Amino acid sequence: RILHSIDGLDEILHSQLTVNSDDSSSDMSGKQLAPPTMANVVRFLSDMTGRDKASKVLQYGSRVMMYRLLTADPKSELGLRFKGLYSTTGTSRKLWRLGKTMNELVTLQKMLETGDVDAVKFIARAGFAYYWLFDNLVFLTKAKFIAPTFPIGEHAARGWFIGVLFTLIGHLKALNKLNAEERSLKQSAATNKRQVGQISTSQSGSQSMSPLINQSNPPSYSDIGKLLKSVRLRRSYVHLKIVASLGDLTVSGNGVKLPHKFLGRGFNDGVLGLAGLTSGLIGAFFAWKSVHNC
Repeated sequence: RILHSIDGLDEILHSQLTVNSDDSSSDMSGKQLAPPTMANVVRFLSDMTGRDKASKVLQYGSRVMMYRLLTADPKSELGLRFKGLYSTTGTSRKLWRLGKTMNELVTLQKMLETGDVDAVKFIARAGFAYYWLFDNLVFLTKAKFIAPTFPIGEHAARGWFIGVLFTLIGHLKALNKLNAEERSLKQSAATNKRQVGQISTSQSGSQSMSPLINQSNPPSYSDIGKLLKSVRLRRSYVHLKIVASLGDLTVSGNGVKLPHKFLGRGFNDGVLGLAGLTSGLIGAFFAWKSVHNC
């Protein structure tokens, strides 16, 4: 009477473990995004990271348009305008990075002081510290404030590549951990399912369901469902971060001339523009979530 068949039990289990995208009450990180009202946009652009990611979208979006228009017509007036916008936006973004090396040094110092040193994260932050330092020098060179005698752009690209590469490795480690967490939750769900009931075959060949409910610790399908939802949501965010890192890795890899060594030539502005634009859009998405706590 409690459970008429194993199919009924499967239906109950499935309904509890299905992720409902409309239900975000169980996970604050799954709240709906704040609508793009004028007030929210102003708040987003007032944030340093939000403004930088919006500028990155503009920079690499301009690079894509520049490539498309100038490829079709090298004398395209609009294409030349986008070329100027791409170049100027890229330079202006560097202004707000002055001194960012200190941010990374503080992070590295905290790791060493607490003893919580993750090798992958440590190398990633050290790579970015190196990148910001030489990126600052690139800006000062473009501003004609200094005149270095060595290729600072290549040093900046090298630091960026190392930072992004080890950030990507960190995301892959996080993805592997979330996959293991999901498998563990599914195993718990299967264990709870066996605790709820089992099929016993009588000598006459008839089947009946015998409840084996643990009264002291009853299974909670809803709790498992919420945990699975949280894991899957976090994993989807990690997937996005992996895509963003691959985009940045494409641009920085071109800066250290990796495709030149393996393909005989660098990526064109179309490929680099799309890679940077993808990374910028994903970065803007996470910055929007952070600024509006959603």
